[in-house]
Amino acid sequence: MFPRRFGRIAAGLVAAAAVLTTAACGGSGGTESTDGDVTTYKIAGYLDYSGPQGNRGPGVEATAKLVLDWWNQTKGKDLNARLEFLPYDTAYTPAKTVEVHRRAIAEKNLVGILGFGSPALLGVKEQLEPDQVPMVLSGPSYTFMSGPGWGFGPMGDLGAAWASGVEYRQSTFTGPGPMKVANVTFDGSSGHDFVESADKILAKNPNVRVVLDEFVPTSATSVGINVDRIIAAQPDVVVIGTTDALQPLLLNELKARGFDMSKVMTSSFVSLESLKVLGVAPSTLDGVGEVTPLRGVDTQSDAYKIFHDRASAFNAQWTNQNQQAMVSMFVLTEAIERALAANPDGITGRSVYEQLDAGTFDGHGLIGQVRFDPTNRRVGGPAEGVGLQFTRDAVDLTAPSVSILPLA
Repeated sequence: MFPRRFGRIAAGLVAAAAVLTTAACGGSGGTESTDGDVTTYKIAGYLDYSGPQGNRGPGVEATAKLVLDWWNQTKGKDLNARLEFLPYDTAYTPAKTVEVHRRAIAEKNLVGILGFGSPALLGVKEQLEPDQVPMVLSGPSYTFMSGPGWGFGPMGDLGAAWASGVEYRQSTFTGPGPMKVANVTFDGSSGHDFVESADKILAKNPNVRVVLDEFVPTSATSVGINVDRIIAAQPDVVVIGTTDALQPLLLNELKARGFDMSKVMTSSFVSLESLKVLGVAPSTLDGVGEVTPLRGVDTQSDAYKIFHDRASAFNAQWTNQNQQAMVSMFVLTEAIERALAANPDGITGRSVYEQLDAGTFDGHGLIGQVRFDPTNRRVGGPAEGVGLQFTRDAVDLTAPSVSILPLA
């Protein structure tokens, strides 16, 4: 959700900052904070509080602290360790991320970072290894993560989830010819990532034809011209994954134009739950589907129970974005747990990285097992065959119709 030129700006800022601060003061462990026999390690949160996703920062922070509260009371006690969360505001820009990163790595006992959105990783991607601290993203992986690296995306490729949802619809499609698909997202690096990935997968299916890739400016306050193009393309399925601001505009405009809303799927980027919180009327969402690799509707999962038991204490809500953060924190804390078991005398950021690089992680029922490809972070995330949740009932999410199928 940022211009492509940010990559060049961020790279320059990282290089300049590296001259001023060496990796020796970073997340390589150093002297850990101790309280008696308990050692405190720290996780930094590179979140957005003042940028375009600023409304999500507090919820992600609350969720991260909730998971650490659970970990400290359970796993941490057995390991004589405690984890502390340090949130920073990146304003959803690579440049600001570079600034906060220099402050964060001054923490001698920093062993991991929770990053929110692609700017968080793009800003410091090349500095993570020199600074010896891994980042786990709260969200999907991106094209710029291709190859090895110290950044991890537990949600994997969101475009693959989109394609799986489309192919699920195609399995019951009865219309003439290939099923026509319109992909609608925001005009930013992440949006292009999602659509390019989905298009590449769908191009292999002769029964599906992408008739429109629509990119909406993030600053748009009116989407009439975009909806004109969507309707003119006459799609059988419309996948919409934009922003908290754009998603309601697009759905309301489609509904107002009399578009068949049962042809619409929203993505986990802006879930049905989130849309209700944003004030989209149930009548607009009636018939809309949601495609996501998360299993947030399962109130019997360990993840939901962990969250529910602590939600009021941390003022946390069971939203899709917070669920993504919870998955990322499960992965990061499990890597820390394994590092501590392997290194009882103390851990470093590298210790945690080595566990992330080699392991498979428990999603506690919120997502299937998560694993990462050491040679290509782009394809990391949900382990093969964990399935896809496709929720059709937008009006009553307490009793949805759910189908589980392999990822495309």
